Amino acid sequence: MTRALLRGEALAFHLPDGRALFSNIDFTLNTDARAALVAPNGRGKTTLAQLAAGLRPPAAGLITANGTGAFVFQDAVYTGETQVADIFGARALLAALKRAEQGKASADDIALIGQNWTFKEDLLALLESAGLGRLSLTQSYASLSGGEKIRLRLLAAARLRPDFYILDEPTNHLDSATRAWLYEWLSSEKAAWLLISHDREALSHAQEIWELTPRGLHVYSGPYHAFDTQRRQAQEAAQRSLADAKKDQTRLRLQAQNARERHERNAARGKKSRSEGSQPKILLDARKDRSGKTGARLAAIREMRLEGAAERLQEAQQEIAPQTPIQFDSAVTQVTPGEKVLTIDDLSYTRGSREILRKVKLMLKGPARLALSGPNGAGKTSLLRLIAGLAQPSAGTLQTHIKPHLMSQEMSGALDASPLDLCRRHWGNEMGQDEIRTALARAGLRREKALLPLSALSGGERMRAHLVRLLNGPAPARFLLLDEPNNHLDLDAVQALETALQDFKGALIVVSHDPVFLKAVQPTCALTLSAP
Repeated sequence: MTRALLRGEALAFHLPDGRALFSNIDFTLNTDARAALVAPNGRGKTTLAQLAAGLRPPAAGLITANGTGAFVFQDAVYTGETQVADIFGARALLAALKRAEQGKASADDIALIGQNWTFKEDLLALLESAGLGRLSLTQSYASLSGGEKIRLRLLAAARLRPDFYILDEPTNHLDSATRAWLYEWLSSEKAAWLLISHDREALSHAQEIWELTPRGLHVYSGPYHAFDTQRRQAQEAAQRSLADAKKDQTRLRLQAQNARERHERNAARGKKSRSEGSQPKILLDARKDRSGKTGARLAAIREMRLEGAAERLQEAQQEIAPQTPIQFDSAVTQVTPGEKVLTIDDLSYTRGSREILRKVKLMLKGPARLALSGPNGAGKTSLLRLIAGLAQPSAGTLQTHIKPHLMSQEMSGALDASPLDLCRRHWGNEMGQDEIRTALARAGLRREKALLPLSALSGGERMRAHLVRLLNGPAPARFLLLDEPNNHLDLDAVQALETALQDFKGALIVVSHDPVFLKAVQPTCALTLSAP
């Protein structure tokens, strides 16, 4: 029998400056839920999940839990001392078991161990079952790949046997094998789950999509493709409503203008009749009084209709999802066919005692689009850093024939700078402030958005700022290196990025584990790295 495990009623949350992030949000997570939560960056998805987890109090409303939950957040913070065992909360128990093996266990150790004498073996078997058998329980958590981290944290959550999970962007940084493992896990898991994601492949595994909007939480039945169809239809209907509201407002304004002009003409005729004495004054005064009262009444009606039309127009505008393309001069960024871009021969790279890359060969000619793939830890990011000149190979040769420009997956650099500052630093003094702001506005970063620090902007807005920096200005990039650029981007931002890259005429190397995104980018060649 289906029952509510988690319920939110009339929830609201306010930002530090007092503005409402969202308000009057209702939701119910049932025992059979396979749900996904989507919204533009900055709309409050993670905040809503934190309210559900009890990590933040709502400004208003009520959270009711009728079961135990496990929460896996993308921004979980662990210190450099954190070990694999700590993710399971097992360091103390493992230490007690080790002392018992050595014959040094105290009474407290025995009490802590209880019936868990095989805990270490059971935990190692659990890691093996998830493809993490190579990990040591004392290994540093920070040394793990993104895929290993998410597997580990999901295993730790599953050991609690919760009634439901809330997973915040779990596919970020995951390779294809780990993605497949995650989707199998989601399909087989008996507990309910709510997935916060913009990953269209991940969203296809949900049975309903929750969209957080300024007007509340809208629930769509079915996986992503059904949601996308319904959302497109809703946007088309909203566009029609907006057009009708604009026509209605224009019509009412014209009627009001015509009525005012008629009133002015009648008043002028009455004034003329008075001055000429062609009609009795008492009759003219009576007509003026009636006309004034009728005119005031009709004017009030017209004003009410205009106010109603303005409200309908505002409501229609709120239903329209903004679609802002990323614009640049694609002809300037063009790489001619056959033009040399990159030559790599027998490149190897070692960091510390670990071999990251071994004897990589690559010849890239314009306008190639290379999809760089491989499992987590295979060296994809390292190779991009080598190409960008941020690291030096241990052996072999690497020659760039066109200057490369790297956009990292985190876009974490210069977070104190505004988009305006970012472009000014990159372009020097060759473009004035008005030119820079025009370029930013063409990418949707208008007015105050151009002046806010990057740390205050959403992932999609940061991406737009960096693309403006790279693809505009006095020397636009002709060779782009993109390291999982769609991580942390909402659906609309990802689609804007896809369109921009489709228009890009230069050379491109892109790292992404998102098959939908890669297909949209239209790679012309591929290189798969394997772990050395």
